[in-house]
Amino acid sequence: MKPKTKIQKEVARLSANLRPISATQIDWAYRHCVEHIGYRTKKGNITCSDCGHEWHSDSGLCDTLEGCTCPKCHAELKVQDTRRRIYKETQNFSVITTCKGYQVIRVAQVRCESRKGEPMRFYCHEVVQRWISPDGKVTDMALLRGFLFCYCDVWALGSDMEVRPHNSLYDDVVARSCAYPKMRILPQLRRNGFKGDFHGISPVRLFKALLSDPRIETLMKGGEIEVMKHFLFNTRTADECWASYLIAKRHKYQIDNLSMWCDYLRMLKKLGQDLRNPKNICPEDFMAAHDNATRKIEAIHEKERAAEQRRWEIERREREQQRQLQRKKDAEDFIANKSKFFGLVITDEEIIVKVLESIDEYYNEGKTQGICVFGSGYYKKADTLILSARIGDEIIETVEVDLRTLEVVQCHGKHNQDTEYHERIIDLVNKNANLIRERMKAA
Repeated sequence: MKPKTKIQKEVARLSANLRPISATQIDWAYRHCVEHIGYRTKKGNITCSDCGHEWHSDSGLCDTLEGCTCPKCHAELKVQDTRRRIYKETQNFSVITTCKGYQVIRVAQVRCESRKGEPMRFYCHEVVQRWISPDGKVTDMALLRGFLFCYCDVWALGSDMEVRPHNSLYDDVVARSCAYPKMRILPQLRRNGFKGDFHGISPVRLFKALLSDPRIETLMKGGEIEVMKHFLFNTRTADECWASYLIAKRHKYQIDNLSMWCDYLRMLKKLGQDLRNPKNICPEDFMAAHDNATRKIEAIHEKERAAEQRRWEIERREREQQRQLQRKKDAEDFIANKSKFFGLVITDEEIIVKVLESIDEYYNEGKTQGICVFGSGYYKKADTLILSARIGDEIIETVEVDLRTLEVVQCHGKHNQDTEYHERIIDLVNKNANLIRERMKAA
């Protein structure tokens, strides 16, 4: 990526003039970052993965527990009983240095390839540079990534070291790398309390916080490492509780469990308590105060939940009332529109076609026949008349008549299938359409 900002252009220029990682640093990585294996056979012969030398050893259990030393190259080896002849390993190591007012973390990928009986081949490529300015801003220089983005060790080793957009992978690479013990540190970092120990924190994260967050600087200088780590990894908690923490320390209050104490402060905030009052934040019996605040929060929650349930019940009753009113209105509209057809029967002495005279009859017709005459609200349609064709008490087909044309629109039996009486029913209704017309005129 082409450098765009002033700091990116400066970092790119300084990076181009950095000396390569030294042979001494690479040798340290070779000795400390990769495993050195002694391949042992069933006969007790051990082969050194570093130089390929083979010798016989009778100290089987001792070699397994404590390792052994190669008599030729004097490498400390971890003994493994294996028939494997090829061993490959990839690791990262970092060199922490400074350059023109920047704190620089240079990460190199080291890769070893060992074949039984041959000297180990060792490769080292610098892959990432993290440049941290005195105000804590980070600029990343890196090689291109390979196509397998989920792996940390896939780099395009032939690409150029260029300014890259920030990628969380760069944080992971630094955090998982072994740090070269000889470091050069910015004076600002030493002033802010850094004494060479990272306390299990990624160098980039710690340096950035020390240069940009006065709270981390205060805790580091005061030797409160666990508190510093908690606030560093929980920045929101630090924002919420920092002022109260300073008040508690000013009153020499002993905080045995910082995480629980911060939870207690959050509960006090929910209860509307003053978080700058030492009487609230520094209770003599912390556990009793914590449990009391918990019970109050739970009581408030129960009260809110009960109020919400009451509101839901009121809304449910209102909805039920609205449904009942709607059903009543539908029934009144149905009677107003269709009562003039009630009692109408068309028959050919075998098939009886009668009008459905209530919404319940629509429901029963739809449920019995497996059709949507009720579900689609045919009883609401002013220009539609629904009739049921039956033989005896058995429903044969359901008929829809358009009151504007007095013609059958559709006529179907169970599950919308036509029966053997289909055409006969349609002809019967169409021939007696005048009966429907007479009812309409009489109204």
